[in-house]
Amino acid sequence: MNHPDKNEAAVSDIVRHVVDLLEVPTSGLTAVSEHGTARRRRARAAVASACAVVLVGAGVLAVQQLSSTNDRATSPGVAPDLAPDSTTTGSGLPVQDAAGVPVTRVDSAFVWNTVLPGSAEAIGSLLFGIGATEGAPYLAWSTAPGFNASYDYVPTLYRSDDGIHWTAAGDSTFTEPDVTRRGLAVQGDTMFAFGTAAATAAIPKGGAGDAVVDISTDQGATWQPQVLPIDLRGLAATDGVQGVGLNGAMAAADGVVVVVAQPSVVWEAQNQGYMIITSQGAYRITYPTCDNAVGCVATTVSYNGATADTASAGATDDTLPIISDLIPLSELGIDPETVEAARTPRVFVSVDGVTFTEATLPPLPDDVMAGDGFAIQATAANGMFYLTIPVSTFDPASASAMYGNSQLVYRSADGMTWEQVGDVNSFASGQSFLGVLPNGTMVAQSYTSTGSSVIATSADGVTWVVHDLTPLIEPSDGEIVAINLWSVMVGAQGITASGAVYNDPIAEAGGRSIERDSVRLEVQSSTFSQPRAYDSESGDEFAQSSLRYMNDGGLDVMADDGSVLASFTPNELQQLQNSQEGQLFTKVLLHSDDGVNWSRENLAELAGSNDANLGFFQQLDDKVLINLIDPSQRTDDLALTMVLVGTRK
Repeated sequence: MNHPDKNEAAVSDIVRHVVDLLEVPTSGLTAVSEHGTARRRRARAAVASACAVVLVGAGVLAVQQLSSTNDRATSPGVAPDLAPDSTTTGSGLPVQDAAGVPVTRVDSAFVWNTVLPGSAEAIGSLLFGIGATEGAPYLAWSTAPGFNASYDYVPTLYRSDDGIHWTAAGDSTFTEPDVTRRGLAVQGDTMFAFGTAAATAAIPKGGAGDAVVDISTDQGATWQPQVLPIDLRGLAATDGVQGVGLNGAMAAADGVVVVVAQPSVVWEAQNQGYMIITSQGAYRITYPTCDNAVGCVATTVSYNGATADTASAGATDDTLPIISDLIPLSELGIDPETVEAARTPRVFVSVDGVTFTEATLPPLPDDVMAGDGFAIQATAANGMFYLTIPVSTFDPASASAMYGNSQLVYRSADGMTWEQVGDVNSFASGQSFLGVLPNGTMVAQSYTSTGSSVIATSADGVTWVVHDLTPLIEPSDGEIVAINLWSVMVGAQGITASGAVYNDPIAEAGGRSIERDSVRLEVQSSTFSQPRAYDSESGDEFAQSSLRYMNDGGLDVMADDGSVLASFTPNELQQLQNSQEGQLFTKVLLHSDDGVNWSRENLAELAGSNDANLGFFQQLDDKVLINLIDPSQRTDDLALTMVLVGTRK
């Protein structure tokens, strides 16, 4: 079983959600670039602290118990039939402004102890967010133990009998830096590793290898490749295709191994400019660009960073994208079959641990495109298999050229026949399917308009109950406080999450402002630190299109005739948006068996170090294992790895 890196996903969701809420000034592509740079500086309180944990603590893993059962489990192989709660919100996850039903705070259900494995037996990071399997012997793709000084990443397969002490498994064929790995599974004495490899021939430059399931029956000493019938090489050789990759995941339970694989394709036509490619055709997206003057010309933005001016009649001082009419794929030299291949996940199932048979997965809806394949999930829980496929939607009639990011979730009792759970609106932008509790309850994560995380649960994937986590906030956390979940694990032991509780010092101070030349520039929040400009005498707000970000990081407020009403320096803007003064920030560990009752613990207190950052989660038997990396303590140039072992009271 494997999951994507939930820490990375959480930070990505936060960034996307914050961007969705901000009003971007309409003053040209150059200004947008400068505005983005400034905005990234201003987002420290809400995002940068989390990113630091990602970089130091490595891939954070959300995993699920595959096949073990306990007294909270239901019968395997049967989809749960639970009556919706009276507080449910209707079809799809709720809007992000909905705080939901407040949770109840309870005492922790676990006793925590710290174990320090030897530096040669520890895993400090995981590759691609692929987590340790949920059955002994445990497997994990990782770098060398801990972090070395050069941060080299060489894929190595590790195994463990207890989830704490790890040693390399297999021979040198499993330490190839150019081989892509996508999944792991264990069934009895057989171990499985899924990915791409040059199993039958060398990988051509810009092409693809074979989709391979490597199988070992001798505890990882030797491996036999089973090549799946996915013609990546033929796809890579098709005219108009520049490169091909493979995304996917693997899960196993009750003697059944499930692999989901989805090719990813880059087309040569994409070098001609920014394009959105659909099964019906392609759209070319162009943006105006400005040189901090009044006039603008339209500019095509390419994937490789080069630009080619294409002056457009009537181009205005505006950053709204210019979306072309639908361009036939034939005009771009794109074979429609390659587009279908890129948006067609394929599922393979084995019941004997040797041969794999292709299963039946409903085709993706016509109006969606394949999204980020690294976020594909394959999970076994409650006697069922679940697949999560990221997809994107695009509306050429909208004023935005941004994709709409969603997830499609599928469920199967045997891995062969799948049904879709909910629809594309059930897991919309900013909302993520996380996993399934032992009683079959689905769990998802979303955000409020203030950037605070919420958890939602559902019996059917359509009707959801939103759980507001604010009762977990303590008086010492500040006056205006948010809870940001970095990593969430859902499985047989319930929902375990790591994250941070932090305040909004700018909002607590009533905002900050600078006044010059009858213009007041104001920031109202640390989290959403978009400056707003007001007329000092009338109090009227200037339109965001009047704010022009300069190349040096400063900001001008413009009049309708193009003249400058007031200028603010980069240093003034930074002072206005500085979120460090008065910042309160606490790393926390949260847990719930049901999504309703939650405990909160201080992660630094459990680890005995303020510098310890989360590595990855595991569940085995009745325990929760949390790997932590402490860069302030080092052994032989490696950051200290410690494991928090949580045992139910």
